[in-house]
Amino acid sequence: MKKFKFSADCSKSPEKKDVNKVYRDLVKKYGCVDGNHLILDSRFKNTIKSLNHIKIPSSRIYVPNPFEEIKTENWSDQTVGEFLLGNVSRAFTSVYLDYCCTLYGNEHMHPLKDIRTLIRNEMIDGVFGIELSGRDAGGKEKKWQDIFKLINTVEELAIENNYIYEVLDGWVYKQMFVVFFYLKQ
Repeated sequence: MKKFKFSADCSKSPEKKDVNKVYRDLVKKYGCVDGNHLILDSRFKNTIKSLNHIKIPSSRIYVPNPFEEIKTENWSDQTVGEFLLGNVSRAFTSVYLDYCCTLYGNEHMHPLKDIRTLIRNEMIDGVFGIELSGRDAGGKEKKWQDIFKLINTVEELAIENNYIYEVLDGWVYKQMFVVFFYLKQ
């Protein structure tokens, strides 16, 4: 698998800091501090540090990332999909997946498939956030269509799998968009 480096400039952007703060605040507000947490993070560990700020130990934070080693206790060199399939009996009180691709994924990452796996296997019971690129590989902007598709997909899966759900927050910045949900069994 091709390795790439996450841009330090992007990881330190004000928007990125805001996203992590909103995620952290929602986890706390909705009582999701206890339990396990699944996140996609970079070697800078900004999301891990944000969760540590509310006393969530790194030992309860799972970080699959085959593109770069994350120096943390529960790092896995698997894609999110591979990690989920190997842990279908594990439940998470929060999930934040910061993909570097569109909703439709790429050769290695498959957000729609991962969302289906999470919800159909009842692996999430709490805050669920997902961040995606609003541009496809050809540079064509697809932000709004993908936001609606994401919300509709989560809604359909939630209803199909007897979840109570709510869209909590979301916004667009630069070429990215993020949406946070609350999914309760």
